[in-house]
Amino acid sequence: MKNALIIGLVYCLLGNCTNKPDPYVVEQNMLDCFYKAHATHSINIKQTMQQIESIFLRYHVLKDTSGQSYYGLLQQLSKSANFILEADPGFNKALDSLKYIPNGIRCRDSAFVPQDSLEIIRSKFYQVTQNFSNTLDTLQDVHFGLLLTSSLDILTPEDFDHTFYKTLTLSLLASMVRHHTLTTTNTVETLPILPPHNGPQELDENNIFSIMINKKGAILAQNNPVKIHQLKAMVTKFLLSTKSKYRAKTGLKKGYKFIEGIISINTQQGAPYKSYVQVLDKVQAAYNQLRDQYARKIFNKGYEKLNELQQDTIRQLVPLNISETSL
Repeated sequence: MKNALIIGLVYCLLGNCTNKPDPYVVEQNMLDCFYKAHATHSINIKQTMQQIESIFLRYHVLKDTSGQSYYGLLQQLSKSANFILEADPGFNKALDSLKYIPNGIRCRDSAFVPQDSLEIIRSKFYQVTQNFSNTLDTLQDVHFGLLLTSSLDILTPEDFDHTFYKTLTLSLLASMVRHHTLTTTNTVETLPILPPHNGPQELDENNIFSIMINKKGAILAQNNPVKIHQLKAMVTKFLLSTKSKYRAKTGLKKGYKFIEGIISINTQQGAPYKSYVQVLDKVQAAYNQLRDQYARKIFNKGYEKLNELQQDTIRQLVPLNISETSL
């Protein structure tokens, strides 16, 4: 009898007699659904997220894999006036080399838990999403930094020890860097990349395509009003007109001209975030189209089907030169 009491006491001390609910059951269910959805498309998303995390570590964006490190990174971003991510040179290029980066955690299978259940309402994820909704309803259009700050008032470093919040952080930030909604201090990637040649390198103003987004969301391209659906074709045509008179002399790119054009995006304070994202999407689509054209011409297949070395060659010929400023 005495031994049974001792065993029972030890069992309780280990936490098994309280039946304390898992505080992350909702997050884990969403994460499992996220994994399952990618597995059906033969995407090893766990491996992809490991690759993204290793890039964040290699270029010193993250100090280590602890929740405290993730929390500290987001705190740093929330305090940045221009929402700039500090990164060592090569960070952007390393992310750009990945074929796929998810832009968040999505789960279409909402049947894993009732929407009005206590598990949902008690979860940190529910509190964060409700906070997002309330902030947007109140202020209509807000800077992402404000949403991030308000989220960190709810989440703790311990929350970021959970894989769900690490995955969410990595996917969102990596996707934003790739689409240039989040700028970096990585000067090697963000400064104009001009081809090597003899003589001084001068920046030709004719090689700059200016896009302005005003506070009402209207778009001006080269000082002329345009519709969003016109932008991709205009950017593509402009970039083709900036082919360098200098040709590559070595390697697989021998004989091909570099694209020297720079896309300058200027956003007025108070401009709708939606308009900003739409402009970036169209500019990125123009670059993707040009890279695909170069890939088919040089390697006889689309850019996405090239190996890493071949894609690097195309990126050198068609560098992603986007300059962003807020007015």
